[in-house]
Amino acid sequence: SFALANLNYFTPYYWRVRGHNTAYGDGNWAPLRRFRTMMSTSVADDGTLPTRFELGQNYPNPFNPITRIPYSVPFNQHVALKVYDLLGREISELVNEEVQPGRYTALWDGSNEPSGTYFVVLRAGNFTATSKMLLLK
Repeated sequence: SFALANLNYFTPYYWRVRGHNTAYGDGNWAPLRRFRTMMSTSVADDGTLPTRFELGQNYPNPFNPITRIPYSVPFNQHVALKVYDLLGREISELVNEEVQPGRYTALWDGSNEPSGTYFVVLRAGNFTATSKMLLLK
């Protein structure tokens, strides 16, 4: 038995299945599937959908060690949400997948990073937005 509580946050997992029949044996494996765990994703309570892409300011800011990063997606779109350091090196990939319309919140855990300034970048189609974050330990 597998418990979802045993999954680590911000971690990609892979899975596939195949059927078994005692009379006919094992079937073929299904295609490999992937998902990434996140601590928090939500759609707005009022039920309205956003009309434009937005990257909100993280909160709290400054933070130690976890911060929330709000973003909005007005229609189905491949979304990439990444964290970079001051030198432009990618530190963390928070989202990299097709996203349905809605308002979302991604969490970033900076426990393994030094204090300093970081940038979160949202890319969706032709839209790009950047926000500055301050990690203080």
